[in-house]
Amino acid sequence: MVDFLVWGVTGDEPRPEFPDAYRARHRAAIAAGGYPRPGDVVPHGGELFAVISGVAFNADDDLDVVWAAPLGEDDSVSISRVTSLPKHQLPAPVGQVRNLDGVRHTARWILTGEQ
Repeated sequence: MVDFLVWGVTGDEPRPEFPDAYRARHRAAIAAGGYPRPGDVVPHGGELFAVISGVAFNADDDLDVVWAAPLGEDDSVSISRVTSLPKHQLPAPVGQVRNLDGVRHTARWILTGEQ
């Protein structure tokens, strides 16, 4: 389960253990785009959220959520408040978080203990 969570946050490719046909379809979805990307700022429920889940997770048609963290007053992203948002109900992004690497690194460290 931890491997899946880490892939969800940092994965840019489909999971290698998936069947070849699935991975091919998944890579085509990644290439096509049209889904929230890491760092996108999206409105939901009167708040702004930064999408933190990875490209592969967000492009997976079998998953109907993205992982996101609400933006603070100073446009900071708090990893402690990560939640899931309904991917297919989100409006177009209204901005982009410029330095999401630190948040994704912190999430990986929390999940695995790896620095």
